[in-house]
Amino acid sequence: MSDLGVQLPAEQVSFYCVLGGVPFYYVLLEKLEDRSFEGAMNSLFFDVGSQLKEEGENVLRQEFGNAYAKYYAVLEAISVGYVSMNEISQKVGVRSTTLAKYLRALQHDFKIVERIVPFGEKPARSKKGLYFIVDNMLAFWFSEVYGKLSTPLKDELSSVISKRFEMLC
Repeated sequence: MSDLGVQLPAEQVSFYCVLGGVPFYYVLLEKLEDRSFEGAMNSLFFDVGSQLKEEGENVLRQEFGNAYAKYYAVLEAISVGYVSMNEISQKVGVRSTTLAKYLRALQHDFKIVERIVPFGEKPARSKKGLYFIVDNMLAFWFSEVYGKLSTPLKDELSSVISKRFEMLC
């Protein structure tokens, strides 16, 4: 990040909390004139013709092919706060037994989702597990870009960054 001219540690962390460690996104960042966090987010995600405005959908289509609609629905449900198996199942309209297949693939094959169980519970048997999107860019895209008509306010961006920073720590 220092090589890209981003010197403030808070901005460096903010960029990581949105872009993750994907080199392609940093190549795009390198081409921008305004590399302040807010300016770069506008240029990459929110301006007309921005290169990452449709990135979440494109990534999911590429990864999942024709089955992307179900995975997309599951990730969308998780991103808006439906994080238990039962909540996701009801939101998506899929039985829990069928949903387990999608969640397992998102967890183990694609490493996009993580299941967290409370301390003291056995992960393999616990019914209290909650699902979260661990891919930084997809989490940001679903919460701040997908379906939004306007650029998020500074407070909204700060909220997203703080949640991702907590996971990073």
